[in-house]
Amino acid sequence: KKSENARKRRLALLKQTEETKSTTVERLLMKTGNREKRRARQLKKQRAAMIEKKQAEPKDPENIYFHTKIGKDANKSKLFMEISFPKKMENPLAWAKKTPPAPRTLPKCSNAGCQNLKRYACKANGLPVCRQLECYKVVKDMSMAA
Repeated sequence: KKSENARKRRLALLKQTEETKSTTVERLLMKTGNREKRRARQLKKQRAAMIEKKQAEPKDPENIYFHTKIGKDANKSKLFMEISFPKKMENPLAWAKKTPPAPRTLPKCSNAGCQNLKRYACKANGLPVCRQLECYKVVKDMSMAA
């Protein structure tokens, strides 16, 4: 009889410990559940505030798009390129726009009356000379006179 009573006490004790475990687990789960619900509500409020803020702002595009077609015929081009830049950039393609180089000025003939472009240099003095033989003789004589 004593052993049976001891067994009953042990079973009752085990049953009571199981009940306390289950109640604590339920309590902990409910806490995390409430936390998750609270967090979800906060996120929902934040999203609603963001949507309201976006709707209040003017509806200007955030990006500027440039479309470029490359090929012989722009309509039948196989290559297509799209570039987007933030709207905050004033002139996004300023780096791509190169100033055209200054036109190259070719030296003119050294003969005072000739306006032709230089084709050769005089062997005697290195001055620019055009194709005409008369100019060459005048420029050659200039170096000898000096």
